[in-house]
Amino acid sequence: MTSMELEAYKAELACEILTTDSRQVLDEVKRLLTKLSKKTKKKEETISKEEILAGKDADVIVIETMTDLLETKAAVLAAKENSNLPVFVTMTFEENKRTFTGCSVSAMVLTIVGLGVDAIGVNCSLGPDQLAPIVEEIGKWSDIPVIVKANAGLPDPVTNEYDVTPEQFVEDYKQMLKFGARIFGGCCGTNPEYIRAVKAMLVEAQKNNEFESKTTCNMFSN
Repeated sequence: MTSMELEAYKAELACEILTTDSRQVLDEVKRLLTKLSKKTKKKEETISKEEILAGKDADVIVIETMTDLLETKAAVLAAKENSNLPVFVTMTFEENKRTFTGCSVSAMVLTIVGLGVDAIGVNCSLGPDQLAPIVEEIGKWSDIPVIVKANAGLPDPVTNEYDVTPEQFVEDYKQMLKFGARIFGGCCGTNPEYIRAVKAMLVEAQKNNEFESKTTCNMFSN
């Protein structure tokens, strides 16, 4: 059972409370959710382990577009227990600085950094301008390199074209250097033109000493 399926099941159980004795239902809900949580965690850890072993010849493990902290933790543990590769983790946040399942930025950083990952950050869901406050929040809690992989804004419902140009994309990225962002890429709506623009921006930033030389700047795209 996936995290989404678990949430749907929780909603179904909540509806039953309206038509059944509350104490009896609450006791049953508690019992079933505890059981389901254990099963879900075990299944997620098993799947994550299989994926890690399948990619044993990779250069780096990237765990991205995550919304559930428990699922993310299971993936990181599988990576750390079954390989010696660097581990990068990004979760997906809304403008309210929470994931779809309600995880806060601080909870994500404190939990995942504590597991020994090599870089942490955010990807997808929003354009670079909207992600800036989230990146700033991540930087406040993190002492490791921060990853940013924004969307190229939002797609037009008619043309399906994204509304942030490569030029605007990198302008919004520049401000994130001071928040600790060191690994940049692109998500939905981006293409090689965006990544070339990001690379050029970072090369220029290095020349101008806009970040410490000991940190690594990389560019990658989904």
